[in-house]
Amino acid sequence: MRAWLARLARAQSGAALAEFALVAPFMMLILFGSIEALQAIETQRRVAHISSAIADLVAQNRIVTDSDLADVFQAGGLLMDPLPATTLGQRVTSFTADSGGTVKADWTADAPTPYAGTESLTLPNGYLKANQSVVVADVSYTYQPALKWLLPSTLLFQKRVYLHPRLTTQVIHQAG
Repeated sequence: MRAWLARLARAQSGAALAEFALVAPFMMLILFGSIEALQAIETQRRVAHISSAIADLVAQNRIVTDSDLADVFQAGGLLMDPLPATTLGQRVTSFTADSGGTVKADWTADAPTPYAGTESLTLPNGYLKANQSVVVADVSYTYQPALKWLLPSTLLFQKRVYLHPRLTTQVIHQAG
């Protein structure tokens, strides 16, 4: 009996296979979880980049038309590539403070897919001084992970960017 137990303790055939069978699922979970997390981080980075880009494109103008804004929103959609832009919401708003410091929204424009974020059309208190203007770009993206058992079914990424007009005190919107 003692010899049999000693032989059993020295036997290692199949030990590596058994260890691999125990460790492999965890390794796969870490691998796929890392890939999914990196994809979500990249998506969030793209949302931030798009909000900055569309605010910059609008703030460089004295006057924007509906056609100009459609081009800006199309550029935002192209920046989302290779991810689908079907859930990309974009909104641009111009705010102005009058000589008394009262802030009002001059105009707002939404992309064909409306902004899905939770932020309202307001500015933080005291952001604008009298006779100042700002262009605000809001971008939202509903991210749907490929592996729904690792992350929630959807994640909403949103970003807001404030830029003062560059060439004028206020960007004017002309319909048409």
